[in-house]
Amino acid sequence: MVESGVIVACVVIVVGGIYWWLKRRLSFWKHRGMAHVKPRLLMGNLHKKQHIAVAIAECYTKLKVKAHIAGFYFLQRSVLLPLESTTIQRILTVDKSHFNVLLDRKIPIAGVKSNPAVVESTLRSLWHRFHDIAHDITTNLTQNHKEFEAFEAALHINVKFLATCYLNFPKKEQTLRDLEDLARKHLKPSSTRFRKFILRNAFPTFSQFLEISEMDGTKRGFSKLLSGHIRPGRGDKRYRAVIQLTTEAVRVGQQQQSKKIDSKEITMRAFGLFIAGIEASVATMAFCMYELAKSQEIQSMVRREIRHILTKNHQHITYDALAHMKFMDAVIFETLRKYPPIGSTWRVTSKEYHVPNTTYIIERGIPIILPIYAIHHDPQHHTEPEIFNPQRFKTKNFNEGTFLPFARSCTTTNAITIEMHFALMQIKLMLVTILKEFRIISHHDDFSAQADAAAINPKSPTLTPKNNIWLQLEHTADL
Repeated sequence: MVESGVIVACVVIVVGGIYWWLKRRLSFWKHRGMAHVKPRLLMGNLHKKQHIAVAIAECYTKLKVKAHIAGFYFLQRSVLLPLESTTIQRILTVDKSHFNVLLDRKIPIAGVKSNPAVVESTLRSLWHRFHDIAHDITTNLTQNHKEFEAFEAALHINVKFLATCYLNFPKKEQTLRDLEDLARKHLKPSSTRFRKFILRNAFPTFSQFLEISEMDGTKRGFSKLLSGHIRPGRGDKRYRAVIQLTTEAVRVGQQQQSKKIDSKEITMRAFGLFIAGIEASVATMAFCMYELAKSQEIQSMVRREIRHILTKNHQHITYDALAHMKFMDAVIFETLRKYPPIGSTWRVTSKEYHVPNTTYIIERGIPIILPIYAIHHDPQHHTEPEIFNPQRFKTKNFNEGTFLPFARSCTTTNAITIEMHFALMQIKLMLVTILKEFRIISHHDDFSAQADAAAINPKSPTLTPKNNIWLQLEHTADL
């Protein structure tokens, strides 16, 4: 009886201690007098059935009228949330020396600023490969007018582009299927992998100590595939495209001297290109096709531009012809605004930082989360943000800090990162190849049956569709 009482007392003490610890951690911003949304005990400001970017956007909307900067709870981790686009702009550019980028996933090229001349030269040299792949894929999609699932089609398309054009993988169906499986697992992870992602961000020190990472399985699988195709002494030749566009870009940015490139570095850079490429392109292409099918008027405007430019170019799809398709650019940019691949990005202060237009000073070592999805859906920056309206990108140049499609401040007319170049090239080429002869339509008579087709998958680190998006191609000659 006494023993039972002791056990009960111990349980009460342990549970009470845990409760006190949680409440103490979740009172961090209250004690500092920082505006914040009242957190829940276990989830903080996150919601189980809501994507992280959407949860952040809800807090952003509630707090923006109260302050320039606010507090946010990522589970029990206290994070600062900038609410002004000008502050976000300065963090990303002018004042970036005050911050470190949290590259916990160790993707070596994501966000690396590229040399436009080098990128354009390389893309032009690979153009014949792009064109042939786009033609083959379109032919396959249009056979027998079969319906297709947008995300799976986009995944197949982008993996084939990456594997064949950039990574120089052999053209084996099994290799492509293996790469598709890796890409699918990364973009739509299992519950276990997603929990690792949450745990790594909520408790970084603990996760680093236990070496917890949701990327490990993907890295191992990719390295195993790549190792079978690298031959000693041939790495530089076979993988010249990925080396030129990633390794050299990184070294130039870090002012490093050129050196011999080994297989380990090739694997690291190739993996970075693979992950950045699929994150930037797959969901963007799927959402873009969805929006074009949903708005036949916008799709018709794109088709008219395509046919007008190709008529001047003897019906040949060339690199220069794509560069002149400005409304197509606007459609892709609007897709990136409404569905940014990276919904939020992290920074941590490397030294004290005085927040502009406030009296607040951020201490060294404080994590900051930049609310990209929230900024993109803020009516102050984008009128009627839930409406898909490419015209906004034809008539207005946005202020820096209000359009952050790849977790980086950029203009609407200059693709400044490697992954953005790749994404725009692949998406534009595929859409032009399809739309010059075909119309993208819904598998259903209307979109009422797919009302939530574009709902965001809450269990994905990036923004991907939660449900299947069934589409079909119809030859324009049949209209």
